[in-house]
Amino acid sequence: MREKMKAKLLILITMFTCLALTACGSSDVITGYESGDVELGQYKGVTYVPQDVTVTDDEVWEKVQAELIEKHEQNVDVEGKTVVEDGDTIICSYTGYVDGEQFTGGTSESSEIVIGAGSMIPGFEDGIIGAEIGVEKSFDVTFPEDYSINPDVAGKPATFKVLVSRIVTKELPQYTDELVATYTDYTTVPEYDDHIREELLTEKQQEADLKKKYDVFLKIIRASEFDKQAIAPHVLENRERLVTQHNQQYSKFLGVDAATYYMNYLGMTEDETTEYFDSLAKMQTEFMYVLAAIADEEKIEVTETEIDELAEKMVTGNGYETMDELFDALVATYGVPARDVVASQARLNKATELVLNEALAN
Repeated sequence: MREKMKAKLLILITMFTCLALTACGSSDVITGYESGDVELGQYKGVTYVPQDVTVTDDEVWEKVQAELIEKHEQNVDVEGKTVVEDGDTIICSYTGYVDGEQFTGGTSESSEIVIGAGSMIPGFEDGIIGAEIGVEKSFDVTFPEDYSINPDVAGKPATFKVLVSRIVTKELPQYTDELVATYTDYTTVPEYDDHIREELLTEKQQEADLKKKYDVFLKIIRASEFDKQAIAPHVLENRERLVTQHNQQYSKFLGVDAATYYMNYLGMTEDETTEYFDSLAKMQTEFMYVLAAIADEEKIEVTETEIDELAEKMVTGNGYETMDELFDALVATYGVPARDVVASQARLNKATELVLNEALAN
């Protein structure tokens, strides 16, 4: 359930944050929007349901455990235990031999192994059972035929010499001032609690702001009429762009492309994934057209100073090193002067701010 919520949040974040490079102005510089492409519905005084942004003590404690305590669990020796049994966690060194010679990847000075977990090749963990702490034990195993880590030893018999130094159990540290001072930039438990509470409050506020934005503009989109012929080509362009952006976002944060995540982790079918990108591209295109129409309706203008300030934010917010690098990317993407793109975005930002300031909480 939490993974699905994270995915939904990432979808909303991607939809709106990508506007820094893909949202369109009220001219045809980027979107091709022209007066009359959208017949606006109500866009002032749109209602929304505000989200709760309070942070509970239980939420603070849960994050303290995840961010600090669980990350610094310690190995503690099992008192009085000297012989390895199935299920034990051990610290050991080992050396492997194939045809009497050591081989690449067959040696470790200090490894933590859970006996029976299956993290090593078949037979290795079973071979350690019965070993005594401080007494070297030798045993034979055979590498799997498909051992891709080192094909040179695949399918071959090997001998391992293992020396167990410790049999341990995991123990979580106590939540103390000492723990906080050792592993964080804070010195006391109350200080760290306050820091975590502030982080959670910021996260909840960001989620609430994003949800408000989504809900308000969805109502505006549904209340508006669009020239389908005018926006159709831009829906296709945005779909291609969204697929690329989603893949970049999901690869960065989750390690897989978007379609793989949706199908393998959220259980969506290929058709559902395709339908999702189609609907998202349509919604984003309509969102951008609505903003452009509002900017026109309100006769929004931007100053050179506002363009400069937004350009600076776009450099840092999109990971560029210099302004020239950002401007080169904008020109390459849109084929128009980069400042025109930034000016367009600045107008849209003002339109967004106007709408959200006028929105009414239910």
